[in-house]
Amino acid sequence: MAKTGLVDQLVGDLVDDIVRGVFPPGSVLPSETVLAERAEVSRLTVREAITVLRTKRVLEVKHGRGTFVNSISHWSPFDPTLLVARSGDAVGAGALPKKLIEARRLVEVGVAELAAARRSEGDLEAITEALERMKQSGDDIDAIAESDIDFHQAIMAAAGNAFIAALFDPIRQLVWAARRQTKGYPQIRARAIEAHTRILRTIRDRDPESARWAMHDHLTQTEEDLDSLFTEDSEDGWANPLREA
Repeated sequence: MAKTGLVDQLVGDLVDDIVRGVFPPGSVLPSETVLAERAEVSRLTVREAITVLRTKRVLEVKHGRGTFVNSISHWSPFDPTLLVARSGDAVGAGALPKKLIEARRLVEVGVAELAAARRSEGDLEAITEALERMKQSGDDIDAIAESDIDFHQAIMAAAGNAFIAALFDPIRQLVWAARRQTKGYPQIRARAIEAHTRILRTIRDRDPESARWAMHDHLTQTEEDLDSLFTEDSEDGWANPLREA
């Protein structure tokens, strides 16, 4: 069996090549031998990477004809690795984080409203506990990002709709990476804690309309913070978290 790290790396490299047009949709991949030499890995690693990409519906093997690249529209829609590629090739310019904010705004504003109307005392305790952990995390960026995600997921749980959480679970790692990046800045972290406190207050007070606006304002501020980050440090862009492990 090939090493998992090598397989994952090759999977990512092949997806990147497909997005960049090296192997465009509809084309036939080179042979296992050629791919192995190109990537300096074994044929077994290539074979396992192709199997992974077939499972994700990126590739299709047509017996007697070769391994074909599928159109991006056929790829598994909720696979975190592929969501980066499906978002286009402008990730370095901040496109992916902004698209994540767009998706979150469409859903989480309504989720906050539902949570304020439906939350239980247990839900309120979970939301409060996540915020307290965020406040106590100091400069531990990973702990801050994790407690931030827990805060929002506790609100999703309080909304009482399992479909919402199921839709967002596949992008948890991408959202975590975006939050980890912004929470490294003290002023952004302070604004986030203040916004989370307002959201908690509206949910505690069972005020759905105020909860909607508190979440809307929080996500708008997050988007503005991202814009400022990429303006000040645009050459760094946003690293793909799924390729850094």
